[in-house]
Amino acid sequence: MAGIKYNIDLQDNTRMNRLLKTILGIVCIIAAIWFVMNIKNTAASTTTSWIAVVFLGLFGLWEILSGAGFTERYIIIDRNNITIRRKPFTRPLILSPSEISNVEFRPLRIIFGLNTKRKITIELGTYNVERTASILEATGKFCKENMITVLGLNPENYDENHEG
Repeated sequence: MAGIKYNIDLQDNTRMNRLLKTILGIVCIIAAIWFVMNIKNTAASTTTSWIAVVFLGLFGLWEILSGAGFTERYIIIDRNNITIRRKPFTRPLILSPSEISNVEFRPLRIIFGLNTKRKITIELGTYNVERTASILEATGKFCKENMITVLGLNPENYDENHEG
């Protein structure tokens, strides 16, 4: 099984989407700088104006970071390990089969039980049923190939035609 990356965000991060986010972020930051230059030391310099400018600048920064992929959430399922990035701005967690004691499949969620008694939960959501089914199927195959105990739903029941 080759390493397959599954996006667990609400939207796909295509190249065009990332480019548009970056452009929007740059425009927002430029607009925030322009507003700062035009409202300082004028009658328009109120607390509300400054809050709006700060918000516009932070939103622009968020869009640039999002376009660069720093906020992306994903799971990569490979033959030798599973890489999970559940939260924006965090480093991915790499799980080898020897670290995983069991995998529990629940509706719209996968729970990785680790040997350290820690649990890692992946929330899948209902936004893309086909992607959710693919993730469940690939994780089930990973568990089967690496002889990891499977609890809960049977991931082999999921296929491309699964309706929920």
